[in-house]
Amino acid sequence: MYHSINGHPQKAPLRRASKPCQTDKGNGVDCWDIDGIAAGILAVVNNHDSLADDLARNAVQEVAKLTWKQAAKKLIGVYHGLPTRSQY
Repeated sequence: MYHSINGHPQKAPLRRASKPCQTDKGNGVDCWDIDGIAAGILAVVNNHDSLADDLARNAVQEVAKLTWKQAAKKLIGVYHGLPTRSQY
């Protein structure tokens, strides 16, 4: 998204979310903190083997918890939360 200042295009500032993103465990993660996210990615990429191992191990555990039944329940919840035509 761009706007113009004195005829020069400028990237519009990102709007912050009203609250931080939440993981399924309820841990607050500031999805708008791009510097923090970049630092975390660089920490893994720059040969921090123990951190990379922890992330891989935790990812396997999290994926093992995923089920089609849970996904369907979430989808049905979203579907039922949608407004109907009469609510427009």
